[in-house]
Amino acid sequence: MYIAELKGKLSSRVAEKEDLLTSNVFSFLKYADRQQFLRPFLAQIGILLQPDEAEQADFIFWPVFQDGTEPDLIIIAGRYYLLFEAKYGMTLFGQERGDMSDQLTREYDGGTDEAHNKNKEFHMFAITADYSRQKKLAKMKSRIDFHWINWQLITSFLERHIDIKGNAALFAVDLYNLLVAHV
Repeated sequence: MYIAELKGKLSSRVAEKEDLLTSNVFSFLKYADRQQFLRPFLAQIGILLQPDEAEQADFIFWPVFQDGTEPDLIIIAGRYYLLFEAKYGMTLFGQERGDMSDQLTREYDGGTDEAHNKNKEFHMFAITADYSRQKKLAKMKSRIDFHWINWQLITSFLERHIDIKGNAALFAVDLYNLLVAHV
């Protein structure tokens, strides 16, 4: 899919969807050499894994919690339960469920429960295109296991790690170019 996006072959409606960007980035981390990409990426955001833990990491895309909440990705690796919620642009995290709590709070609560049930250490990551932490994330600030990162951090990570050889390098370069073009 990277090539179709890079060559502008997807409609603008499809090409800008955050789910597609999330899929591209995290599928790369899932399928590329985990010692060269997944493990250093997680280390950059404060999650330290042993080599075997990175190899055995389980990626669960768009799981559904009991209340119907659907985070973008869960990675279970070693002692960690990592929840990722991504937004493509300046999109607000939704309150699309009426009187229920907002999206981040629902995902945080659901993820915390799931991590506890699996006896794992919970961390939640919100990914946005913003250059600094937004006011809309301020309510999560007091939660020490809530973290904010941006797509630019992922782009710069790839830039520092694309000097390897082989097919993984080709995919890394394409993903890097895709991120540069879109975020």
